[in-house]
Amino acid sequence: MEQERSGQLAAMRSGSAEHGVHSDQPLWVISQRLEYETLPLRSRRRLAYPVATLADGTTLAIPILVLTGQAHRPRLICVAGIHGDEHEGMTAQLEVWEELEPDEIVGTLVMVPVANPPAFRAGMRRNPEDMLDMNRVFPGNASGTVTERLAYHLFHGVVAEADFVLSMHGWSSGARVVPYVEYPRNSPVAEASRAAARAFGLEYVEAWDWPAGMLVAVCTRSGIPAIEPEIGGLGCTVPEQRALYKQGMRNVMRHLGMLPGEPELPAAIHRVTRQMLFAPSGGLVRRHVELGCAVQAGDLVASVTDLTGVPLASVETPIDGFVAAVRLMASASPGDCLAVIFQPVEVLS
Repeated sequence: MEQERSGQLAAMRSGSAEHGVHSDQPLWVISQRLEYETLPLRSRRRLAYPVATLADGTTLAIPILVLTGQAHRPRLICVAGIHGDEHEGMTAQLEVWEELEPDEIVGTLVMVPVANPPAFRAGMRRNPEDMLDMNRVFPGNASGTVTERLAYHLFHGVVAEADFVLSMHGWSSGARVVPYVEYPRNSPVAEASRAAARAFGLEYVEAWDWPAGMLVAVCTRSGIPAIEPEIGGLGCTVPEQRALYKQGMRNVMRHLGMLPGEPELPAAIHRVTRQMLFAPSGGLVRRHVELGCAVQAGDLVASVTDLTGVPLASVETPIDGFVAAVRLMASASPGDCLAVIFQPVEVLS
């Protein structure tokens, strides 16, 4: 195994991956944890990290893009496509890969455009191989199901020992969201994460108690500052949302000293708290608010009827604020999120 690893690294060193090589860049297959310090300075690498053999005999691999700049540190890891129907981060990463040159940066920029290829192929949030939500099973299991193995190798083989992690998400295929950034509420790296959330450059940020199995939660428990933006939805990608992610990536790089200059920020950044509104009954949903509109406590947000129009439930907001996310699908099961209300509580800048 050690001989295989040495041969693999030698092949990576000898590859033609120098400044200015883009679409014709060779694809290197790695079989173990990525040793970033062995990659040449001022170079780029396209990598595939095999993690499992599927039932039909095909090999499932994580795609990785690495830009090594004028130094190996700081190391920023950007992960998109943990959920297969959240596309803005995926396409933004590919455009940044095409636009940046190694000589422009100080440190190592690592991008994982599609962390969950089976879910992406199916256009689903969850991996159809085992129907698990990848962002609830980190740090994963090397001997577990397909999703657990993806999570294990992504965290231990790609993300571990990063200086910062940017986990790039959007809303689900049946919903839309106002762009915002989450950072950890209680963590030894909460302050560093909060500063980066502000630097990302969206108008709204939120302190959140992340579930234990989220990638960002595992990162912060390991001492790695992390944030999780939410941009886009509807299972698609559009230029204006993709541009927000690209600017955010560059802003984080400026914040970390990987690019020159200061982050480009909006006139005001607000910290918000949220109120999630769930369907008390399954049925046909009709919403009575639109994304971004102001609401007051007691306002009707959505109504649920049976399939003949008989009223089953009314959903009202318990707080003042504005509509930060809405479900656009007409069907709902009990407990589905119908809307999210944000309430601004503090101006950060």
